[in-house]
Amino acid sequence: MRHLSAFVAVALPSLLLVGACGSDEPNEAPPPTPRCGVETCNGLDDDCNGAVDEGAPCPEGLSCQGGSCLCPDGDEPCGEACPDRQNDPLNCGSCENECFIDGYCAAGTCLCLDPGHVVCGNRCVDLDTDPLHCGWCGDPCPEEATCAGGECDCPGEQQHCGSVCADTMTDTEHCGGCFFPCAPGENETTSCAGGGCIRTCTEGFSNCDIDAGCETAGPCMCDEQADCNSCLYCHVLVTESCNAELEACEADPECASLDQCVSACGSEDTACHDACHDQYPGGAAEYEALAACFYCACPSTCARDPWFAVFCE
Repeated sequence: MRHLSAFVAVALPSLLLVGACGSDEPNEAPPPTPRCGVETCNGLDDDCNGAVDEGAPCPEGLSCQGGSCLCPDGDEPCGEACPDRQNDPLNCGSCENECFIDGYCAAGTCLCLDPGHVVCGNRCVDLDTDPLHCGWCGDPCPEEATCAGGECDCPGEQQHCGSVCADTMTDTEHCGGCFFPCAPGENETTSCAGGGCIRTCTEGFSNCDIDAGCETAGPCMCDEQADCNSCLYCHVLVTESCNAELEACEADPECASLDQCVSACGSEDTACHDACHDQYPGGAAEYEALAACFYCACPSTCARDPWFAVFCE
């Protein structure tokens, strides 16, 4: 037992020392040695002389400024060149912004040589005559139209209606004027003649009110004491009592247009009715004669419509 105690007393300190020498803690790496080379324009001290970008080479005409090769005025180069962006027609205002053939560069903006022209996209155009930019940039005329005085001029009697030239006497989308469509209602077809919409009911159906569409199966039933609209159409379709006034209005384009305009108004929208009369004053006489016949066909109920009631007095 005495020998074992002596061994422990001698060996244990040695083992503790061995454990300490075999520690897993990593040794701290020494700082890296700088790798010096040729100075380039990159915002670093490449040649380790203590100065950043000193003498760094740049293409001819450029100088190293803030780690980049720039023009003398501090602008980015166009490629390796320093054009005058204020006046260069190939780099007007910015690199590769090329002015059009009939233009020039001033103060960094492409302008037209002809003072009467304006810039539209990448062209100088005359807004008075250019059919692709008639009156305004990007406002083209229909293919068959020309541009005169900044307005599209359609051939013949056609009118310029948005993107098309339309015959307002026969065009169902522009009947009697631009953007007055002859929209068909239920069980009916439409056409445009003389600037007025012609509505035709599908066989077996009738239109017995003043609205578009042929909702009634079979003929209209005539009851003068019932609804004024039903009575109205009975007089027109059955007794044909207003045929003379109807034909007179249809023969007058202003009256036909006025009738179509008023038909699109609500029955109590007096402002809309008045606006239609102001737009087509030439058809007022024929239209009022027609209205007096149509809307006074049923005296007992015609007063339901305050605007047309004046014709029943």
